[in-house]
Amino acid sequence: MHEFSIVSSLADSVRVHLPGGMRLTSARASVGALEHLDFSLMQTAWQAVTDGSDLAGAELHLEREPVRVRCRSCRHAYVPPHPSWMVCPACGSARPEVLAGVGVTLLTCELEPDESS
Repeated sequence: MHEFSIVSSLADSVRVHLPGGMRLTSARASVGALEHLDFSLMQTAWQAVTDGSDLAGAELHLEREPVRVRCRSCRHAYVPPHPSWMVCPACGSARPEVLAGVGVTLLTCELEPDESS
């Protein structure tokens, strides 16, 4: 399950940057449309990764980043009608340069004082 390893990496990133005496209440991440990740599987994986840990109870909010490309032939930037159909509407070339819609990025973390420490 690819989603599990991605979510584990997100949790690790949060832990690295979590200030002492604070706890995570929620994290927000952007998921590129070309990653083809299932949000419900990511939520299930988040629960499995965080339950019983220092991140227990924290919510994970996910948003899909749409694909944006630029034609390598005519330099026209566009949003393809479907992630697998990247023919330039301006010149008909099928040589896209992907500008957005790949990767998983941790965007924000909401913290509060950790009353248990």
